[in-house]
Amino acid sequence: MPISGRGRKTLPIGILALPTRYMQGTYRTELDGLRALAVLAVLVNHANSAWLSGGFLGVDCFFVLSGYVVARSSVSRRSESSGNFYQRRLRRLQPALVVMLLGSCLLSWPSGLLTNSHLQTGLFSLVGLSNLNLLSQSLDYFGASAADNPFTHTWSLGVEEQFYLLFPYVISKPRWLLALTPAALGLWISLQMQSPEMAFYLMPARFWELGLGILLWRWSSRWEPKPLIGFVGLAALLSAFLMPLGWQLWSTPLAVAGSSAMILGLSPASGLKTFFSGTVLAATGKRAYGIYLWHWPLLVIARSLWPADPWRNSLLPLIATLLIAWASYRWLEQ
Repeated sequence: MPISGRGRKTLPIGILALPTRYMQGTYRTELDGLRALAVLAVLVNHANSAWLSGGFLGVDCFFVLSGYVVARSSVSRRSESSGNFYQRRLRRLQPALVVMLLGSCLLSWPSGLLTNSHLQTGLFSLVGLSNLNLLSQSLDYFGASAADNPFTHTWSLGVEEQFYLLFPYVISKPRWLLALTPAALGLWISLQMQSPEMAFYLMPARFWELGLGILLWRWSSRWEPKPLIGFVGLAALLSAFLMPLGWQLWSTPLAVAGSSAMILGLSPASGLKTFFSGTVLAATGKRAYGIYLWHWPLLVIARSLWPADPWRNSLLPLIATLLIAWASYRWLEQ
């Protein structure tokens, strides 16, 4: 790694050695709008999978966005040490996660949802390993057991945090990324056909989505995308959200491709960019992390309390989610 003037190791530049106009890039509000679309799709799917059968693929959109945004933000911090990078990510993720875990434990206890295995998942999420914990339980994400665990959704945080351990190293090695990203896609396809739970939970099988996000940032410096790409990407992403659960071998790559096309296609000025930069969508996207954290435990708890009342076990927790997420963003995530 390069050494800064003070003798500390800094994030390797390599892939980040881009023209100044990209290193000084302005904040892309429209990506908050895309983040809002992704989290709302997840919310609708988890509230009632019949409403949007492929809405869970919003998490795949998050993964691509995460790779892109983290790479982009690192460009403006070229002298940042690896330790500071990890500290910054922890400060961004951990406070809201800890509060969610404590609040969910308190709410889950009276309803009997806080079993040893569920609590174990929550504790593993604190160290970025809940995806491995769920896999060790042979827990089908789409099965009844997962639906009773208030912390099932933290699997995606585990994937991201494990990816962050590799990020300072792979971002400096374009050849690594170009090799590992398609290799991870091949691994995902193989596991999806033989062991879907491993394909779903394991970070190496998800690396292609996060790695693609980094590559998108590199490619975006080489050519000017057309707005039409954004519309094609939106059509692909919405089509993936509407596909049946059993079509994941096709719907997941389609969602990833659609998300990638939107990240590129939303950069030029267009009506689509204006729409996704709108106040409501952008504000929702900025609070997507809190929304994602709280929606699942509140839905699980509400369903245990009012199993036969779709309004109170779906609509009420979603309203509560939005309110708590706004508070989380204001007092924890800032």
